[in-house]
Amino acid sequence: MKQFYPLQLGKRWFAMALALCSAAVLSAQMLDIRGIVTDEAGEPLVGVTIRVVNTTDRGTSTDAYGAYSIQAMTGERLQFVYTGHKDQLQTVPADGARVDVIMVANAILSEVVVVGYGTQKRSDLTGSVASVSEEQLRASVVTNIDQALQGRVAGVQVTQNSGQPGGAVSIRIRGASSITGSSEPLYVIDGIPIQGDGITVAGFDWAGGANGQNRVNPLSTINPNDIVSIEVLKDASASAIYGSRAANGVVLVTTKRGKKGESKISYNGFYGIQSLPNSLEMMTLPQYADYQLQISDDLGL
Repeated sequence: MKQFYPLQLGKRWFAMALALCSAAVLSAQMLDIRGIVTDEAGEPLVGVTIRVVNTTDRGTSTDAYGAYSIQAMTGERLQFVYTGHKDQLQTVPADGARVDVIMVANAILSEVVVVGYGTQKRSDLTGSVASVSEEQLRASVVTNIDQALQGRVAGVQVTQNSGQPGGAVSIRIRGASSITGSSEPLYVIDGIPIQGDGITVAGFDWAGGANGQNRVNPLSTINPNDIVSIEVLKDASASAIYGSRAANGVVLVTTKRGKKGESKISYNGFYGIQSLPNSLEMMTLPQYADYQLQISDDLGL
């Protein structure tokens, strides 16, 4: 009987190894993952793309009821993509439970944009409108609004015509549309239109253009910290409400307004320090006088 013990012991080890291999195979097998994709209001979304991350052959989309079914393994990640909404990533659970997803709308498409004398959601807007938000204005230290527009709005060219504080600038939205006439846009500040050329306020010409050295930038009188948003209307459909004055585009400026509640006092300041990288040793007045006398003697004057 003793000679059969090693054989029985070997069978036991073989059975245990087979069980472990079977468990590993079961854990790595495909699971049928099902679920429903809805928006924030609970409405089902049709056509949401679902795929397994790092794969190219496993993907699906939701039906008319927002339902989907996809084959995936435990621990893999599912990516949900839908136009106008943020992408979602979900990990496949070990028990193959349902994976229901709520898609969150993209904040950019939900942004409210000032257009003409009203507002619209960016997702409903068909015209060419560029916006600069209050957060973008605070991102850099600027002394006037035209500096905040530089490099932030596609297709808009801002040129400083003078080094004078508050000096006029040239803003080109549609390029140079005239040789002798003005190519400046129409400025609308809190609903009040201000033409870019030929307007005199408090004895100063408010204008830009090539001859704007002695003129005042209409945006220089506004504190950048009081700006809520800036919209640039580019095409004809967006600026049609202003008529022929908007032939060169429109710059809409919306400032802060009073609110209910306690009074608030805020201070915003900045400073800078400049230093010369290389300082030259200068002559004193007696040394300069001796230098000039020496030159006169050398020239025989």
